[in-house]
Amino acid sequence: MVLGGCDWDETEKLLVARQIVSYNAISSGKRVAREIVTRLKSLSSEEIEFLVNADREDQICVVWQSICRTYEIIADFVAEDLEERLRSFRNDLAAVDFEAFLDRKAAWHPEVANLNESTRSKLRQVLFRMLREADFFSKTGGLQPAHLSATFLRFLERHRPSDISAFPGAITSQNRKAG
Repeated sequence: MVLGGCDWDETEKLLVARQIVSYNAISSGKRVAREIVTRLKSLSSEEIEFLVNADREDQICVVWQSICRTYEIIADFVAEDLEERLRSFRNDLAAVDFEAFLDRKAAWHPEVANLNESTRSKLRQVLFRMLREADFFSKTGGLQPAHLSATFLRFLERHRPSDISAFPGAITSQNRKAG
């Protein structure tokens, strides 16, 4: 596989050709491969190496980190809304909360103001699915803090400490033991 500062077009082609992401339609596979490459491009070669060698929990964290770097609106929602909810011990999160966030953003960002209802709905649906897949929801459906391993936290602190904002209410291995 071609990665880390190499030929991203070739990486995308390999993802599709080797059916690493398998979908019934070729166009779906190409779209997913393009999305994967877009996210990977946001990572440094050291971060990609960490991703490849990490355990599943840390891989989820790196993928989430790349999502927040790729999509500013997701990073803003996490930093502004999810972090505030967790700080105030509120673990509820509903579609209306994301809609309110988009409405606030629309006042300053014409591109958000111009989103039609179906796009807003799809954005919300995809975001909530990604939040579930990244374990930001508990088994009972409530919002929960990010759980970061000591290994990932050390890596993050060495390479890009500002990215901690992508992990609302971050719980590290150290403060899990202390708490």
